[in-house]
Amino acid sequence: MKTLLGILVLTFTLATAQPASAAPGDVKCAFDAPCHYPTGLATDGTNFYLADWRAAKLYKVDASDGHVLATWDAPTLRPHG
Repeated sequence: MKTLLGILVLTFTLATAQPASAAPGDVKCAFDAPCHYPTGLATDGTNFYLADWRAAKLYKVDASDGHVLATWDAPTLRPHG
């Protein structure tokens, strides 16, 4: 599950932020999600923001290498979307 989300995250990055050096669906690299129950994904163009349903946490993740930059408690019990 974590690897699949990493691939989806990277595919999203390639489709939205990379120049034409990659075709849609190409995967240049992948990384594991920092949580076991990711239920939401957003980007600000540089970083990803993941919601963890089980831990009720939000993660700011560096899109280039998967490094967690910040973690917050979610404002709801089961964040998603």
